[in-house]
Amino acid sequence: MYDIYIGSYQGPKNAAIHHWQVDESGSLHPLHAVAGIANPSYLWLDADRRRLYAVSEAESPHCSVVTLSLASDGLPHHRQDDVLRSTSGASPCHLLGLAEPAAILVANYGGGTLDAFELTASGAMGGWRESVRHLGHGRHPARQAMPHPHSSAVDPGGHFVWVCDLGLDAIVVYRRGEADGHLLRVASIATEPGSGPRMMTFHPHQPYFYVVHELDSTVGVYHYETDGPECARQQILPTLDAKTRVSENWPAHIAISADGKFLYVSNRGHDSLAVFAVAEAGDRLQLLRVVPTLASYPRHFAFTPDGRWILVAGQRADCVEVMALADDGVPEPNGRCWAVSAPSCIVVNPYKP
Repeated sequence: MYDIYIGSYQGPKNAAIHHWQVDESGSLHPLHAVAGIANPSYLWLDADRRRLYAVSEAESPHCSVVTLSLASDGLPHHRQDDVLRSTSGASPCHLLGLAEPAAILVANYGGGTLDAFELTASGAMGGWRESVRHLGHGRHPARQAMPHPHSSAVDPGGHFVWVCDLGLDAIVVYRRGEADGHLLRVASIATEPGSGPRMMTFHPHQPYFYVVHELDSTVGVYHYETDGPECARQQILPTLDAKTRVSENWPAHIAISADGKFLYVSNRGHDSLAVFAVAEAGDRLQLLRVVPTLASYPRHFAFTPDGRWILVAGQRADCVEVMALADDGVPEPNGRCWAVSAPSCIVVNPYKP
């Protein structure tokens, strides 16, 4: 059994964060639910597995970050030192935990800002450390009229924070101050005009990262210097095969397997998972298959730590779908879905309870 936590788009009076378990057969077991948080669309579990953090993706002045403590049985609950912090911009959509000094970084899609909140030694959220603002716009008249920071990531060496800004067609790179954690902008990497970079993931042991572009349904391969923010784009591939025709498609989540052999991207609209083989050097991708999902509008997905199952959050299907992962990395649809309203994010605790 592994504990899993599911964020969703729900009103504050409805159950919105769900604590379930997944067993060795890939079956899901609902246990608890937490209400009182509006649209906890993205979650992050701290390294000590003592706290769960959630954005409340709302409009100002109701947008915030929420902390939940985890009991010994995995149950999320509010403790006295758990707090709610307002964000500087609307529609916070992504969280990332930072170390040394410890902080939570929040991407505010609607406000064009990044917020950093300090964390105490116990993982409790402290004060607002700083906010940085992006400026400019992209080519798309509706989707890129202003900056839209959508997610952030840290390279495996922990040297830089990389921020995908969908509105700017750019990956903005920050170095953190060693003493105070201050974010210093050091580079801006341009993506294709109108591409809309949404999320990125790093190869586990090669100097490459991979970016999913929401607006043109592509994934990009980038080489980076491990001791600096310099990058070079190596490859751009569509997230759908050449024969596929669909009126709208908005890729969302991207993740690489623990061994670095396979890359996955979710396609909202086409309702599928694109599966890529990753070259041993990490520098090239090959589309293996586009696997249909019963989970309509697959916003997010997660793997079980044993590598046997992939869990897909179908935002518009109101379900979480579970598929087995074959040895060739391709998910095997089997029609197994569990009902939950508007799921948007899945976090799997890497340790069995």
